[in-house]
Amino acid sequence: MRPFINDSTQFWYISGIVLRSELRGGRAIKILLSRAIGCWLARAHIHFPCDLLALAYSEQGQALLEGFDFFKLQNAKAMPDGVPLFALEVSDREQLLSSLNSKGVDPCPPVAKPST
Repeated sequence: MRPFINDSTQFWYISGIVLRSELRGGRAIKILLSRAIGCWLARAHIHFPCDLLALAYSEQGQALLEGFDFFKLQNAKAMPDGVPLFALEVSDREQLLSSLNSKGVDPCPPVAKPST
């Protein structure tokens, strides 16, 4: 992958979002997503329009994806691992930020000023 590290990329795979059961239903997922997406936006070479892809390994994962307007791209039966594939098409950075903000996720929170 090294030859491609600085190339602009249109297709992104999201994976590994896991919350301990006692943290589900609270603010933890919004904080986790805000920080993770903020890092991704700051460091990745995203080619817009872009497609975000994710697998829904659980009912909670599917609900999370659908809550962020992902649509089912492929049914579980058609996938090699038996898990449905979801996708989100994003036209530009502004649309992505607006969509996230409408869901209560702020990937670019204001920088806190140091106290004097």
